[in-house]
Amino acid sequence: MTAECVLAGLFPPSKENHDPDKKFFTSLSNQWQPIPVHSVPLKFDILLRPSHSCPFIQHLRTEREANQLLNRTSLFDKQHMLELSQRTGMEMNFTSLFDFVDNIFCLKQHNLPPPVWLSQEMQNRLIKYKLKRELVSPKDAKYLMGTLFTTLLNNMQNKILHTTDPVKINLFSAVSLSFFQHLNF
Repeated sequence: MTAECVLAGLFPPSKENHDPDKKFFTSLSNQWQPIPVHSVPLKFDILLRPSHSCPFIQHLRTEREANQLLNRTSLFDKQHMLELSQRTGMEMNFTSLFDFVDNIFCLKQHNLPPPVWLSQEMQNRLIKYKLKRELVSPKDAKYLMGTLFTTLLNNMQNKILHTTDPVKINLFSAVSLSFFQHLNF
C-alpha cells in the first residue's frame, strides 16, 4: 500500500482528467487513476526474501533460530504468553508474538497510545524480545541482503551510465525494523 500511495503522489492525475469544479478531498473517485505496481509473492521474491530459494540461507536460519530459542524463552516465559493471549484474544506462540510486537512497535513509532492494559515495562520487554530475535549475524546479513544491495547498486550504476532501461523508477518499501535487522554488518 505504501508504494501505491507514494506513486499516486509522484504521478497525480493529468490535467485532462481533472475537473476544476471539484475539490480533491470531496471527490476522490474522480482523482483516482490506475498506477502499475509490480509485486511478487513472498515465495518468489528473491530480492527481499532470498531464503525461500537458497538452502544455505535456510540452514543459517534454522541454526540461528535454534540458538535464539534459548534466549527467547528466558526473556518471555509462558506466563507472559498466557497473559497476552487472554488480553488480546489471540493464540500466542513465538510467531504470533512477533506480529503483536510489530503492532506495538508501530504504535510507539507513531506516538500512538498502546492498549490501556499494556504496561511500559511489558512494552519494553516485548520490543527487547523482538530486537533480540531480529538481529542477525554479519554472515546472515551478507546472504540475506546481498541480492537486494547488488540490485540497488546496479540500478544506480545503470542510471549514472544512462543505459537504456524502460523502467523509470524502482521503489522499495519496507518496515524500518525489518530492514534494520539485516544491516548488522
